[in-house]
Amino acid sequence: MVTLEDLKNELEPYKNTLVIGLYQEVMRLVDVIEDEVDYYWVVDTYKGILHYSCCGCGWIPLKGFIKDGDYDQLVRIWNLNNEEKAI
Repeated sequence: MVTLEDLKNELEPYKNTLVIGLYQEVMRLVDVIEDEVDYYWVVDTYKGILHYSCCGCGWIPLKGFIKDGDYDQLVRIWNLNNEEKAI
């Protein structure tokens, strides 16, 4: 069984980085939280902060998986267009 601690460990190297999430959308990975029913990925999108169930939604990290220059360009564009900055 997956615990909140397991999910936090999975998230930690990618916290506040850009990832590909639901519907192939680039988003900033913020946190993972729980309630009495489920665990949720907390992400920052162009629509604001959203919570996606960890059960049905995942994310693909970009940092370290695409060329550093390409990732840096994505971060630059994100940071120009969003109040909360990505790293």
